[in-house]
Amino acid sequence: MTFAEYYRSNFRGDLEKVVRSAPSPNHFSEGAHETELQPRVISRHNQAVRLLPDDRRALFGVALFFTVLVDQVCYTYFRGYYPRFQVLTRYPKFKGDCPGACGHHLHPRDILSALGKPPERNEWGVVEEYRRTLADATPVMEREVFDFFREQMPEVDAVAFWTRCLAAL
Repeated sequence: MTFAEYYRSNFRGDLEKVVRSAPSPNHFSEGAHETELQPRVISRHNQAVRLLPDDRRALFGVALFFTVLVDQVCYTYFRGYYPRFQVLTRYPKFKGDCPGACGHHLHPRDILSALGKPPERNEWGVVEEYRRTLADATPVMEREVFDFFREQMPEVDAVAFWTRCLAAL
């Protein structure tokens, strides 16, 4: 399965399964506009994550990585548009584990470490297992971002937005 096929057909279902089977006690909240995830919620402590085959776990991790990245870029650099963006996307937030770190947003690359093997990082700080999937996913996500802003929020400069995403990788 390609990243594009996975992102468009299976990602949301896998995310829902992971959220529903979060290890107890958990600290995620589903409010009117957001779901919060923590490293231990997306780790192998979660049965839904353990049941994902390795190739699908990589697809899930990279899809979640880009989803959180896009949300964080919008909040950080396009804050005036964020309330509408948030309502349209309902993207999850990625925060540290409790106690102590649950109020702090983490960099999306920590998603890949939480999901996979011990963090053998390359020069970009990404778990090597996910490097190829990230490379395959980048042009797909670029198209997704451009299509989203063209169709849903044409007032946002998609080129400037994607440039910020790439800088945050």
